[in-house]
Amino acid sequence: MTTRALLLFLALMVPWAPVRGQDLNVLLIGNSYTSFHGLSSMLQSMLRENAQGQAQVSRSTRGGATFTDHLANLDGSNGDTTLRQNLVTDPLPLDVVVMQEQSQTPGFYDSGSIFTDSLNAAVLIDDAIAAIGAQTVFYQTWGRRSGDSRNPFFYPDYPAMQARLDEGYSRYVEATSSVQRPTQAAPVGPAFQLIYDAYVEAGMDPVENESSDFFQLYDSDGSHPSRRGTYLAACVIYATITQNDPRDLIYTTTNVSPREHALLRATAAHVVLGVPSAQSVNGLIFSLFSDGFE
Repeated sequence: MTTRALLLFLALMVPWAPVRGQDLNVLLIGNSYTSFHGLSSMLQSMLRENAQGQAQVSRSTRGGATFTDHLANLDGSNGDTTLRQNLVTDPLPLDVVVMQEQSQTPGFYDSGSIFTDSLNAAVLIDDAIAAIGAQTVFYQTWGRRSGDSRNPFFYPDYPAMQARLDEGYSRYVEATSSVQRPTQAAPVGPAFQLIYDAYVEAGMDPVENESSDFFQLYDSDGSHPSRRGTYLAACVIYATITQNDPRDLIYTTTNVSPREHALLRATAAHVVLGVPSAQSVNGLIFSLFSDGFE
């Protein structure tokens, strides 16, 4: 085992410490995947349910932004930006910073400088987060619904793209984790895949069936999250940060049915906490069919 692998193994032996408090402060760093459908507001509402104080969730986002773009806003290259003020010159009292990379970049982990630059930027941003005593969570995103037609070699379809993104995000966690301060990924992409896999296992095509719960996680472009997808992301991030069961949440969002709320919460609970069983999640998925599936 290499020294790097040993350090990662030791870091992962340290359990993620739940972050709780009456006045929990969270900053989201990302792009349109982070800003769509009010993710910060959803997450804030969820965090406030279990606190007598006022949890605050703010965001620093720009369409298409990468970790290298955010680093330029942080290290002074672009002047005293808001992100630099929030983390360096006049830091906010942050408990957690959630970082989301551009949607394709993490899957290029074996194809040259794009990922290397991203990884180096992630490490430097994490250093700044650690310096103010906050914890880092990586917002592990999802593959595009039909893969990426502009990168068919890497991303011919959804499952191939999801697998590569998962590997890329694991490398961010590996590069930033230590025994004293492990970082963590919020497995939003794997939550999407849990729903995808349920349809495949039932002999149904989740991509071609526009009424499938998987299809409905996406906006019309098949890339950005729908309101359902954003709600699922909020549940996963909430559970990752607090280690609380999202099935206990009361908060609901508009244009999402009670069955869908229950499914999205249970999916988040499964991928983060291991409960309920995948079979229970499947039961919620197929409860909309009169004949049902087991």
